[in-house]
Amino acid sequence: PGDCHYSTGNYYARRRMTLLFSMLDYIGVENGMFQIGKLAVTSMVATFGTASIAANSVGYTVIDFANIPGNAMGLALITVVGQCIGAGEKKQAKQYTKKLVGLAYLGDWICNIALFLLAGTIAKCFHLSPEAVRIAEQILHCFAVTSLFIWPLSFTLSNALRAAGDATFTMIVSIASMWIFRVGSSYFFGIVLQMGVLGIWIGMFVDWGARSALFGWRFLSGKWLQRKALA
Repeated sequence: PGDCHYSTGNYYARRRMTLLFSMLDYIGVENGMFQIGKLAVTSMVATFGTASIAANSVGYTVIDFANIPGNAMGLALITVVGQCIGAGEKKQAKQYTKKLVGLAYLGDWICNIALFLLAGTIAKCFHLSPEAVRIAEQILHCFAVTSLFIWPLSFTLSNALRAAGDATFTMIVSIASMWIFRVGSSYFFGIVLQMGVLGIWIGMFVDWGARSALFGWRFLSGKWLQRKALA
């Protein structure tokens, strides 16, 4: 019996490691494609002039702080959902996902309301030209309002799906949304409609909206808890 238990334990340990490395492969591919798409979008920004480039850089720098609560809850979801799924507690996995995404929204609202109110002051701290400050303030205002509603669904919730073994779905959605919505919409709003760097950010918001809708649908459908790899 001891040898049998040991062999069984080794089997499940190897299986867990196989699933882990498989998920890391998906995440690696997803991040690689994301960086390529981001490079394509950045090349569009470079055509708008130094004020837009500076404002875009400030925007990306500042929003990292506003996203800290959502990112923190996303990391927590990987551990919590993974533990629940490993214990066969799918109902708890769904409950904890709702709670942690709710906390992500709470933190997101606190940070982004503060960001909206202080956007002008923050932009001026970077000693930019008046034009760059104006563009940066506009970007931060748009980000703060949009993030209140869709950022946690777009980025925090996806970690729960990955932790449950649904990494294939999240990878396909993320890559498709990046190229169809972010790159495509950025070109349409920024270049075709001549909205400049703000159009690039609107394209990013469209990407977030698409991701939020698809990840939200996946979560509500319960299909993320039916992955055979979890058996």
